[in-house]
Amino acid sequence: MPRRRWHPTQSKPNDQLTLDLRDMSDTEREAALRACFGKTSKPNKLGAKSVQEDGYDFPSQAERDRYLELKFLQQCGEITDLKVHEPVFVLQDKFRDRWGQAVRDIKYTPDNSYYKDGILVIEDVKGRDASAYPDFKLRIKLLKKRYPEVDIQIVYMTWDRKTHTWYFKSSERA
Repeated sequence: MPRRRWHPTQSKPNDQLTLDLRDMSDTEREAALRACFGKTSKPNKLGAKSVQEDGYDFPSQAERDRYLELKFLQQCGEITDLKVHEPVFVLQDKFRDRWGQAVRDIKYTPDNSYYKDGILVIEDVKGRDASAYPDFKLRIKLLKKRYPEVDIQIVYMTWDRKTHTWYFKSSERA
């Protein structure tokens, strides 16, 4: 008897249905895995809790808070065209090595991007010093080389001892 394929829009799968992930889109695949096995993503290595806001998934509350701050700045007219996790910058194109094996391209996706005074600004929110992220430093160097026209800012979360609140430290140019 041929096996039927289960789709995420169907009710819970039974033992007669199989799950073929190969010809599903990423969102369908994620929905199917979540329906079958529950939560599929592993916990954040830095202990950050993922949150949602305005239909966006933020890997940390700090990123969400910075997004809300930038959203307010956009409403005030200081910045324009605010985007979350866009655009994707290709730092190195894919290629084949001398043995013919494919090497994937290297990409960088900023946390936020917007235009200020006609210049594209991309931001990355960090909860601690960027030196704690060695691959991040390398990606920023590659980004500066390939896209010199882009203004790169790293935003840190800082604890204010007087008011006992978190705030964003003035952005450091990368």
